[in-house]
Amino acid sequence: MKLRLLIFLLFPLVSFAQPYANDWIDFNKEYYKITVAEDGIYRITYDDLNAVGFPVDENGLPNRIQIFHRGEEIAIYVEGDSDGKFDPLDYIEFYGQKNDGTLDEQLYVNPSAQPHKYYNLYSDTSTYFLINGSDGKRMTSLQSFTSTTPDTYYNAEVLKVLSDEYERGYKVFDYTRLTQFDMGEGFTGPRITEVSNPIFDLSFTGLDLPVTTAPQPDLELLLVGRNDTLHIVEIFVGPDLSGLVSLGTHQIDSFRHLLINESIPWSSISAAGDLVIRVEVINDGGMKSNLSVSYAKLKYARETDQSSEIFKEFDLQVKGSGGNVIEFLNTTSESKVYDITDPVNV
Repeated sequence: MKLRLLIFLLFPLVSFAQPYANDWIDFNKEYYKITVAEDGIYRITYDDLNAVGFPVDENGLPNRIQIFHRGEEIAIYVEGDSDGKFDPLDYIEFYGQKNDGTLDEQLYVNPSAQPHKYYNLYSDTSTYFLINGSDGKRMTSLQSFTSTTPDTYYNAEVLKVLSDEYERGYKVFDYTRLTQFDMGEGFTGPRITEVSNPIFDLSFTGLDLPVTTAPQPDLELLLVGRNDTLHIVEIFVGPDLSGLVSLGTHQIDSFRHLLINESIPWSSISAAGDLVIRVEVINDGGMKSNLSVSYAKLKYARETDQSSEIFKEFDLQVKGSGGNVIEFLNTTSESKVYDITDPVNV
């Protein structure tokens, strides 16, 4: 079980559009479209709503405000709702997420053919709908905490999604593909080829404040085949190109994808916070292998220090009994903590 926390001030409000309808909407009501392209906490003010003609002065409005995402109501926070009026200093806050590949799954012949869900095939913009409805879902609030010894680290997650090229995926015949999306289809990284470009390097930087007494970092690497042959690769990691060590060899067949999960030694990360990852095609007798890296993700134990950043996400390991307390250091003066384990019920 994991607990994901977000310490955040605010993104500026994204643009509003006029009422918009979709097949799940009650056509007797008006829905206001809000678009976001970054994960974070968003604030909607009285002036924002008033500017687009939302009935801000209706009695009892704060309790009726609802926001929907992908057809499901999400929990929101409404400041100043206790008096039953939405006053000029009142506001709404909600946790918004950019668009990912979750809905793209329906386009594939089989859901398992989708390489990953981190990148949408069409747009990074996600849509939320605000309505003057009834009995809106609200965030719960916790103001006091039990004192105990806090955890000494959290799991920092660093994700690098590669989308340099579009791979059309599996071919039924030499030049024929299904109209549905198939194995290997989607955006991915540059080609790694046995013939002309057998080595591909990528790196993480800024891996600061590691807790090296904690368990080793975990590396997740997704490889996707890009032609109909057997792909054999060797994976290396190190603090720089001169200090690479092998994590072993792996095989991918045809246009399939392969998710590699490996623990890596702390020595693979330099004192400056650098990690180099190398994927090298092993000569397989002229099979002309073509493949790509689609994403790399690293999790490592990091000190619970926000470093005065505006935004920081903390991935906590919830223990079975006791000790579930963490102390955040160097937070900004007006920070709030949001539990985003379940984005629908923040």
